[in-house]
Amino acid sequence: MGPMDAERIIRASKITMSQRNGTQTCYYSELGFVAVGQDGNVASIGPLDEGARKLLEVVEKHGIPH
Repeated sequence: MGPMDAERIIRASKITMSQRNGTQTCYYSELGFVAVGQDGNVASIGPLDEGARKLLEVVEKHGIPH
C-alpha cells in the first residue's frame, strides 16, 4: 500500500481515533487503516485485522454516540 491508498482510506474512513497520547491519528475504513503522525507523514498503513473489522461492524450497526 502506498500514498494513493492512504488518501483513499482517509477519504473513506468511518472511524478516526487519536492514539499515542494524541501524537498519531488513525483512520479506519473497509479499505484498511492508516496512521498519520503529527507531522502529516504516514506512520503505518495496511489491511484491517480482525479487531478492527469487528469495530467497524459494531459502529455500522450501532453508530457512535456523541
